[in-house]
Amino acid sequence: MRGSGLNEDELLAMRRERSRKQGDDAEKELMAILGRAARRVSPEEDMFGHYDIEVKLADGEWHTVDVKSVQRRSNKHDDEVWVEMKNVHGKFGWLFGDADYIAFGLQEYWVFVHRKDLQALVRNRCGSIKAMVNHSDTPRRYKYYSRKGRDDLVTLISIEDLMAIKPELIKKRRGS
Repeated sequence: MRGSGLNEDELLAMRRERSRKQGDDAEKELMAILGRAARRVSPEEDMFGHYDIEVKLADGEWHTVDVKSVQRRSNKHDDEVWVEMKNVHGKFGWLFGDADYIAFGLQEYWVFVHRKDLQALVRNRCGSIKAMVNHSDTPRRYKYYSRKGRDDLVTLISIEDLMAIKPELIKKRRGS
């Protein structure tokens, strides 16, 4: 947003608000599809447990779910998802939260993966978190990445690999 007249803090606040709204919209969309089989969690559970909702899945049990609205890097990169190991404050990210499942909102489906299966996938594809961290301007798939001036640690994984860990799929409604 060069030439917008906004300083870096204002731009960051705008990005944070846009990301929060995307997350809220994704949660509402998924809850609307699931109906009575979904319920919101408390703000404390959301903040400290890293999960947004509880859902009753095919096994008939209630499970905690962290809902992720998939954000593309560009039109060329709609075949991968971000995974967060550390948040911007350097604390455990959502991959190490208390959610039973992570639900990724892809174009046609909600993809529910066991969080522990996702941890194993990241460990197998990326190696130890102590592995070399990429501090370049360009994140790379299966490489740990930290943004300049932040304490976060993220990586990109392919949707193909995500599907290989046997997720539960829930079809999105048309127009979602």
